[in-house]
Amino acid sequence: MLRRDRIRLWTIFIVTAVAFIYSRPVAGSADSGFGSIGGVHIVLQAQVTPEAPVEEDAIYRLLIVLRDRIDQYGVEEPVIQRADDTRITVDLPGVQNIAAALELVSRTAVMEFREVLDFSVYPDMPLVQRVNYNDDEGYQRAQERRRIAVESWENVEHRFAARTAFIEGSIVSRGEEDDGRASFYLLGSVLVSGESITDATHSNDRWGWPAVFISFNSEGTAAFSNATERLISRRLAMVLDGVTISAPVVNSRIRDGSVHITGRLSFDEAARLAVMLRAGALPVPVEVIEARFVEPNLEDNVTDGIGDEKKN
Repeated sequence: MLRRDRIRLWTIFIVTAVAFIYSRPVAGSADSGFGSIGGVHIVLQAQVTPEAPVEEDAIYRLLIVLRDRIDQYGVEEPVIQRADDTRITVDLPGVQNIAAALELVSRTAVMEFREVLDFSVYPDMPLVQRVNYNDDEGYQRAQERRRIAVESWENVEHRFAARTAFIEGSIVSRGEEDDGRASFYLLGSVLVSGESITDATHSNDRWGWPAVFISFNSEGTAAFSNATERLISRRLAMVLDGVTISAPVVNSRIRDGSVHITGRLSFDEAARLAVMLRAGALPVPVEVIEARFVEPNLEDNVTDGIGDEKKN
């Protein structure tokens, strides 16, 4: 056999082997218990962006992060596999909550810590009612004051966006306050990124509220310590996928590289957030193409029961 023929054969073998590996499920098998217990079936589409083109390496890393998240969440015998070049199917046997499953597998989970340069909260102004005023003139003046306040807040996003052109690395982020009112934040450049997170756990804080406790590596610890020293009596925003989930006032320098996130989180939401932060952000954003609950196959259950009786 000529040398070039041997090289050609080896090339074909290697390409075939790689294609076989990529086409296999990342975990579990095609059945994975779906027939007997049902579960959630999800199809994800990797999104092409200039910052994260969909390449083989990106899809491979996406599969790894998804598997890590799902394993840590405790789903038994999941199936995570490629459907084509940019689509991934996820089967989660026994899972009942589709919303929780979607958050777990589709949220990018890019965590950032940024300085709050400015912020605005939706005005706490109740509706103006005529019964509260002695005359029409007072009522109309109150209506006008409320209209101006609301319009001013509605334009704040555009005003903040205009200011980002003059502040390097700044962004505008939407948030929600503890009382449920919407808010906008003008944030400075990233001070510490999620890549510095070494661990994330969920528990209750000292007041009993659900919280996520984060630890940083040495580089992140130093950066967070410097940031909190500089921002004493000012706000530090914790930003997840561009949304400000908490923006507390810094009371003192934090030297030990640990911080906790609280806010409008349920215990289950805190648990999922901790899993996502431990597993890391998705290397490419994804879009949910399909999400549905697969009903258990009762016929399979009956067949299994008959088989067990015969064995006994």
